[in-house]
Amino acid sequence: MSCGKGSRSTRHLPGPGHRRDRSARGREGRSGGGAGTPARQRAALRAAARSGDRPGRVGREQVIVLDTHALVWWVADAAKLSVRAKRAIGAALREGPVIASAISLFEITTAVRRGRLVLGVAGEQWLADLRMLPELHFEPVSAGIAQLAGSFDDAAPGDPADRIIAATAIALESRLVTADRRLRRTPRLEALW
Repeated sequence: MSCGKGSRSTRHLPGPGHRRDRSARGREGRSGGGAGTPARQRAALRAAARSGDRPGRVGREQVIVLDTHALVWWVADAAKLSVRAKRAIGAALREGPVIASAISLFEITTAVRRGRLVLGVAGEQWLADLRMLPELHFEPVSAGIAQLAGSFDDAAPGDPADRIIAATAIALESRLVTADRRLRRTPRLEALW
């Protein structure tokens, strides 16, 4: 998983309950239970999905795919997203759910297991809540996506997960939100950060 500078170090991201969205905090404060309760986590994840600037453009071009680090940052620490990424996510949410490759679940699970990604709650619960978000769709790794990922030349990153994520965006004719400069150079990929 590519998380930008220092990706080899342990990341201490706030859990899903940590959002700067005041309206979400107000609702959470009245819901009862501790910060780690599933209801509060789901509410925080939904608040994360609603955050971001929302430009007025409409149409198919608003469908976007999130790279794994962009997905984690969107949910847990939106301050790490670029302004352009936040706007693209906000615009896409006006049209429907944002998309992530199912391989991102593998990357997040692996990063948590190896201690490279620290979430504010148990990783399994965080991922379960993430999968329940109506604002997010996990695109399966189809045979076509796998074949496309394998066909990229050496200009694309060597990491199979990165190739699958890029292939997902290309197959869906969508833009990819990623801070990964090497991934953004993948042929035929329209990426933004």
